[in-house]
Amino acid sequence: MYKKNGAFLFAIFFCLIALQGCFGNRKISSFKNLNSSGYSNVAPYQDSSVFEIGDIIQIQAFNLDDQTMLLINSQNTNGTYKLDEGGIVQFPILGAIKVLGLNKFQVREIIENGLIEKKIGLNPMVSVKITNFHITILGEVNKPGVIICPEEGVTITEAIGYAGDLTVYAKRNNILLIREKGNKRNHLRFSLNDSNLFEPSIYHLKNRDIIYIESNAARAFNSSQSRSILGFTTGILSLFILITSLNK
Repeated sequence: MYKKNGAFLFAIFFCLIALQGCFGNRKISSFKNLNSSGYSNVAPYQDSSVFEIGDIIQIQAFNLDDQTMLLINSQNTNGTYKLDEGGIVQFPILGAIKVLGLNKFQVREIIENGLIEKKIGLNPMVSVKITNFHITILGEVNKPGVIICPEEGVTITEAIGYAGDLTVYAKRNNILLIREKGNKRNHLRFSLNDSNLFEPSIYHLKNRDIIYIESNAARAFNSSQSRSILGFTTGILSLFILITSLNK
């Protein structure tokens, strides 16, 4: 009797292992529709994103006398400014400068020209950058969340790398990119298996971009199959216990 019971339990265990193998992980790749070899033209990219409310901007000046550079690149603030609704920066020597709606190249030109006009320097050099550049990646990635980027820009492939790559359940041909600009929100769809992925408007992410990777059909299928297997196993074990108790 005990040998039969042991054989029955072993058969159930073997069936569960087999079912798990049927619905296990699959090898899924990206960039499948790209050419396996060869070259393609890469357009030069220059980020012309404009500054918006909430941006933290660092402005530093160089190629000036030490006293002036110490004043501008204050050690207390490290030359950083957070943009409020007014979008105005109180810059040393030059005073109030409205940077909201301008890009970093425009702000740099305004400050350099202002320093020259005030005869602060013959050839001042100004650096302007965002210090709170971040994106959010959600859905079927191994490490979803907010990514604080060490540099001002990040590409879509770098963002996926920061998030630990996609899971096997990620829908690779319909990824959602949400981008805010001013009071408007734009929704873009793209595929990791399409060469359009490398279009600058998609490939080069902007500050505060949100990426969402949906689940594919296998996720829902495996979830329903897991519930079915659990119910089936529970029923079989219950029946086995009932039959065993009746045979005692």
